[in-house]
Amino acid sequence: MLFLGYLDWPPENYDSREEYARWAEVYNLIYGPGQKRDDLDFYLKCAQQYGDPILEIGCGTGRLMGEFVTAGYKIVGMDNSEEMLGAGTWQQNEELRRRITTVVGDMRDFSLDQKFNLIVLSFGTFAHLLTDQDRLKALHCIKTHLNPSGALAMDESVDLTRHDSEKLEVKAERVDPKTGLPVRMLSNYIRDKRRRCVCRYDYIDWLEEDCVVKRMILRASFRYSSAEETKALMESAGFNQIEVYGDFDGCPYDFEHSEKNKRRIFVSRV
Repeated sequence: MLFLGYLDWPPENYDSREEYARWAEVYNLIYGPGQKRDDLDFYLKCAQQYGDPILEIGCGTGRLMGEFVTAGYKIVGMDNSEEMLGAGTWQQNEELRRRITTVVGDMRDFSLDQKFNLIVLSFGTFAHLLTDQDRLKALHCIKTHLNPSGALAMDESVDLTRHDSEKLEVKAERVDPKTGLPVRMLSNYIRDKRRRCVCRYDYIDWLEEDCVVKRMILRASFRYSSAEETKALMESAGFNQIEVYGDFDGCPYDFEHSEKNKRRIFVSRV
């Protein structure tokens, strides 16, 4: 059982931006290149179908950006965290650094001087918008940046309301590529039913080179909603051709038995 007195619950500010500034220090240990690849083939297929240029919103440290560029696509990466962009592993590669463009921006209100054939929001980025008003603002802004034949592709978790709110779960166990020492992340989910959001608290423990254990506690906030609600918001923003999948293998989303889906994935055109 987790004693909530150790946490900032309920948080004064649900915005995750400041938390991601802190996440930047350890993000690549958990989700860096080679650590998360379950969505890679799906988004590369989207790129193959719709072409470039590609805009990735919430690109973080560039896990997907590097893969897109390596596959030959032109891409712009946007994130609201300068710290996450600054921690990008792609910056260590001269060729990738030359071919990747990044922008600091808010997905609810951005204006770029170009349109895109594909806009990607991977790994639950859209769920960081905690109100329908903010979600609609983002969808309208995305729509204005799509070419007429372009598409929006994004995925959301189906697990936000399935966790025991008082139970810590091991979410990831990694090896630090620099030191060869272990890294472990445990997570706890707490629901705020009034605001319809979930706060995930991540406890990340790792050994530094002098074998001193270091711990960081981070929080991320997400809006939970049904596939029907997200689809309805997309339709109200002008997205009329919407495909919904239940996993990255492209299987259709099961609306009648939502518990059978592993992920919630939308590919939408106007």
